[in-house]
Amino acid sequence: MNLSSKIKQLFAKLYFKIWPFTEQIPSGKPLNLVGGKIVLFFNYPTEDVEILLVNQIPNLKKQLEKNSRITICNMSDDSVPTESDNAVFFSMNDYNLFGKSKPRLKEWLSNNEFDILISFANNENIFCNSQICNIKADFKAGLYNPDNVKLFDLTIKQKSDDISLQLESFIHYLNKLNINR
Repeated sequence: MNLSSKIKQLFAKLYFKIWPFTEQIPSGKPLNLVGGKIVLFFNYPTEDVEILLVNQIPNLKKQLEKNSRITICNMSDDSVPTESDNAVFFSMNDYNLFGKSKPRLKEWLSNNEFDILISFANNENIFCNSQICNIKADFKAGLYNPDNVKLFDLTIKQKSDDISLQLESFIHYLNKLNINR
């Protein structure tokens, strides 16, 4: 991570200490795994993990419905934000000095609403937490982390690093919670 990224992260942490993330408030709407708009959210540290993740996207989409959207939050300095049919990529370059979204990210956030967000971000990252907080989703589930538990309606402690197994676990619990079928 270069010096400007470290400074940006330091300012963002200070900003969010003063004005913390808002807590996820349940919408009260029924969960909709079949036919609902689902967003999968990832944070990966290196290009190797990105390649692995991009190769897994078709399998992940098979586990979900075809209208699910996959969002990848990349915190490396050298990534170029792109959008494809399968995934949307964001990086630190999409945030200003205080961790607020720049216009491209703001536009994406305001134009997209989801039924369910499932986050696979397993390490503490101020920019990913900011994006999770700002994505409009009726229900948010994520990997357990004591520092960001208030961002989600449901957190699950995972024993495996296999994304497909983690997704299966989330689907299992979301189906169990879905009492409005």
